[in-house]
Amino acid sequence: MVSLLAQPLELDIIDDSSRSRSRAIDVRVASRPEDRDAIFRMRYEVLGGRSPADSPMIVTNGRMVDPEDAGSILLGAFDRDGRAIASIRMRALDDEIADRGLPGSLAGIGRRMTASGDRSSTSSDLVLAPGTDRHVQVRLVAAMFELARARGWAFDVCLAAPEEVAIRRRLGYEEIGLQVAGGKDPAGRTLMHMAYPAQKDTPNRGWFRRS
Repeated sequence: MVSLLAQPLELDIIDDSSRSRSRAIDVRVASRPEDRDAIFRMRYEVLGGRSPADSPMIVTNGRMVDPEDAGSILLGAFDRDGRAIASIRMRALDDEIADRGLPGSLAGIGRRMTASGDRSSTSSDLVLAPGTDRHVQVRLVAAMFELARARGWAFDVCLAAPEEVAIRRRLGYEEIGLQVAGGKDPAGRTLMHMAYPAQKDTPNRGWFRRS
């Protein structure tokens, strides 16, 4: 079976006024070296080559690479020239806990989800190029839904940096109510989660939060 993630995602949620622009964007798993390289270059451009205080990202030759990229799934939105304009890294939460260890709060939630029979993902390194519009963001999350259906994930949980919280809220995430101290980040990170749709549906205008 051909994965929908390997194809441009044609979603009914895109209104007519922006449909042609949306079709110029491909959202897919960055499995090809050139796609992953495009994401690493975008990170460098967006973050200005400055690694977040508590991030292990390696800056080299106009790219930012996180050691945790290896063994993770990188989802990217690419324009017609192959340039990355949005990306997010994902992995099964239980694999992340087993292989890398996580802050106690996140690991505890993961164990409770696993005990309840719910398999979950964890996401990180959400990066959006300047000017990335609502439609691209919706399509990126729709690709997360496709991946979740294929993997049997019920929820996604993340530790959102302070500057990431508002974006995550617009994408449908909610705070769990815990602040997690991390590295040199004095503000800490916010534990957030999003439930994946149980049925084969896609985000809609009501689902996408405009606040």
